[in-house]
Formats: sequence, C-alpha cells, structure tokens
Amino acid sequence: MKNLYLSISVFLIFIFSVIAQSPESFNYQAVMRDNGGDIIANQAMGLQFTIHQTSASGTTVYQETFNQTTNNFGLINLQIGKGSVVSGIFADIDWANDTYYLETAVDVSGGTNYASMGTSQFVSVPYAMFAKSSGDSYWKPKNDGNGIGYKAGNVGIGTLTTAPHDQLEIRMNDGDPDALNLRLNNSHPDTYSRMLFNNDQLNNLVIGLNSSNYQFGANEAFIWLFEDFDIKFGTSGTERLRIKNDGKIGIGTATPASQLQVKGGDIYLEDIGDGVIMKSPDGNCWRLTVDNSGNPVFTSITCPTN
Repeated sequence: MKNLYLSISVFLIFIFSVIAQSPESFNYQAVMRDNGGDIIANQAMGLQFTIHQTSASGTTVYQETFNQTTNNFGLINLQIGKGSVVSGIFADIDWANDTYYLETAVDVSGGTNYASMGTSQFVSVPYAMFAKSSGDSYWKPKNDGNGIGYKAGNVGIGTLTTAPHDQLEIRMNDGDPDALNLRLNNSHPDTYSRMLFNNDQLNNLVIGLNSSNYQFGANEAFIWLFEDFDIKFGTSGTERLRIKNDGKIGIGTATPASQLQVKGGDIYLEDIGDGVIMKSPDGNCWRLTVDNSGNPVFTSITCPTN
C-alpha cells in the first residue's frame, strides 16, 4: 500500500487561491491517482500539511491534518488553514518577510501513518495574505526605486525613495515636463472623462471634460456640485473666493450679499477704454468710465451678447 500512495505524488495537482470570505486559508485541490495513472475514487484519505520557513527542510511554522474522501473523479477539496492544527498558528505566518514551503503527506488508508509526497515552494503568495502580514513594512520596487510601492494600505507610483504617505501617491524627479501625468481618457465622442469625489454622505463633486459630441455641452470642462454646497478657493491657508450654492460670488467674504461682492480690496480696471457696463430700464447699455479729472463718463454702447 505504501508504494501505491507514494506514487500518487507524481499525479498531484495543486491549485491555491485566497478564500474571499476568510483570508486565513487557501483553497487546495488534489486528484489522487495510483501508480498506473488510474483515479482513486471514493476512498478515505488522511492528509498532513506542513509549512516550512526559509527552505524545504526549514523550521516548521505550521502543521495540520485532514480526513477527506475522494469523489467519483478522485478529487479532494479542502482549505489549508482550516484543518486540525498540530502546531503553529496559520494567521501568524509572516508571508511578507521570508519564503515558505508546503510539504504534503498522505495516508491512503485514511489513517495517520503519513508518508511525504514532497515539498514545494510557495512561488507567489496571494496578495491579501501578503498585504495583511506586511503591516507597516515597506514593500518597495527593486528597480532603483522606480515602480510601484506599498505600505500599510498606501500605494506609491514612480520614484519611491521613501514609503508612500497617502492612499495613492505619485512621485517623479525627472527633467522631462511630460514625465509625470495622470491621464483620464475616454475617446468616445458621446461621453466624458471625469473624476468623482464622494464624502461620508455620498455627496458628489465632479471634475471633468466633455467629449466632442456630448449632449449636455460639447468640449466643455466642468467642476460640478450636485448638492447645495458652496465652492471655495484659497491660498496660503486662507480663503480668497467663494461661490455660494445660490450662485453669488464673494471675494474676501464668505457671505456675499449680492451677485458679486468684494471685501478688503479694490477692483482695478487698467485699460482706458474699459469700465463697468450697465443696462438702463429702456434696454440700452452704458459703459461707465472716468476722465482725466476723475469725473464719471457714461458712453452709450451696444449691449454685449453671448
């Protein structure tokens, strides 16, 4: 019997993936065949899995056992990490900072007289396991710091000499003015490209650019709020301009009382021919300027059009 199940190792097929509902396990499938290549169907199997650290014969960090019965096709399905624990804690394995190997042992009679079928390296650790175990350690690109980096949920792209500080951080140190670009490109003429920002109440701020045939404004750029909020602009940590949710604009004030209100400064019209245009009750338009003595001058003009 021992010769029979030792030969099974030639035919084992391993398939690993993260269990989405429970990241502390791997899916495992194996097709059991005898030394003649025939499927061993509907038979109880005892299985033992051992995870070694650093090398195939390295320290055992986790070991567990299963009792499984093959189906009509000789297939067994189980979740490594969910068996009867012999030693170790699966959740404590530090996938990010070492290499690990899986040793499989089988008792084809369904008992505990396990014989090793061989040991294989985990060539790629599923991302969810790596991200969890990496914690605050910095996974950085190996190509001279250029590429994609990760630390504690933050992703960095570009020249990464230190770990990213934000959820998504793009860095570059390049004399080429086109070296750093973030491009959103929807080439269909009937739609748009946009960035959408949501807050905790799912209120929306949209910044975008309409395509050439978009029905709500071809070739228009836009900043759009769908809720009754203000938009404000500032420099040096101070608010400078605010657009109220009713369309009033305040410069130097957050509470404009008219369509345009300026506080704390002048409005300077430098060109001699420019002034303030006002429309009279009879529909005529007048430009207000001043002469060299500072006297107001009203000039009749054609009313501006769009």
